[in-house]
Amino acid sequence: KVLLWRCPNHDQPYPSSGNSRVSGHGCGYCHGLRVLPGFNDMATTRPDMAAELVSTDPTTIIAGTHEVLLWRCPNHEETYRVTGLSRTQGSGCPYCVNVRVLPGFNDMATTRPDLAAELVGTDPTTIIAGTPRVLLWRCPNHDEPYPTKGANRARGQGCGFCHGLRVLPGFNDMATTRPDLAAELMGTDPTTIIAGTKKVLLWRCPNHDEPYSLAGAQRAAGIGCGYCASQKVLPGFNDMATTQPSMATDLVGTDPTTVVAGTEKVLLWRCPNHPEPYPARGINRLKDRSCCYCSNKRVLPGFN
Repeated sequence: KVLLWRCPNHDQPYPSSGNSRVSGHGCGYCHGLRVLPGFNDMATTRPDMAAELVSTDPTTIIAGTHEVLLWRCPNHEETYRVTGLSRTQGSGCPYCVNVRVLPGFNDMATTRPDLAAELVGTDPTTIIAGTPRVLLWRCPNHDEPYPTKGANRARGQGCGFCHGLRVLPGFNDMATTRPDLAAELMGTDPTTIIAGTKKVLLWRCPNHDEPYSLAGAQRAAGIGCGYCASQKVLPGFNDMATTQPSMATDLVGTDPTTVVAGTEKVLLWRCPNHPEPYPARGINRLKDRSCCYCSNKRVLPGFN
């Protein structure tokens, strides 16, 4: 049976069944289950919120109600809807925090007319400048619209074609910007990549028939053929047997077609003065072909 009970916190009796009270349930006003004007209503507990409430009497609801209510914002004249609970938890006007768009207040055309002037295919009064949506933009440097998020543009990021992040044939592709490199490219269409790509590509060299691999960025920076620079070995072109056959005849235990003459590797060499091979770097043999035993730089028992 529902009975009336007194509460020590206010003068209004509250209704509750005896069973509920025995179960530990207390005053419905104190727990925000019922509204008592002057005690737990919004006008009493949150007059700041009550001052912004529209079309609802703040003495008839609690501040933390789950009901969606209409509110006014001090920053503009448009009302917005949100629950009382959300307002008590700190949520405010969705237009002010750019969750919703209000033309003339937070739309791109109003807040960033410079960006709005470059927008293509979208009404700038229907979106905020910092939207995460990918939009199309015009660039003053070419006629091709480029895609990027509104948030990226608002942070200062510009055209992906101008910054080499996207390829636009006839504007920033290798064939257009570096025709000299494009002429040496093999197996890749130079209109589909930028000259400074980090991708490893195949290139032809005017000095031999063997393609070599190198990133586009390295070629754009002036780095050329690895065989011509003796960084890689090409038998018949820059190997020791081809460039220094006299050295190759003295080499022991290594195929002279697999190394360049000026290699930094320590190799074994034969000397006409004794049967013991001696160690020396290829680069040192190019400069000085004397045997380390013959020049007494190393000891060979029975010889020096």
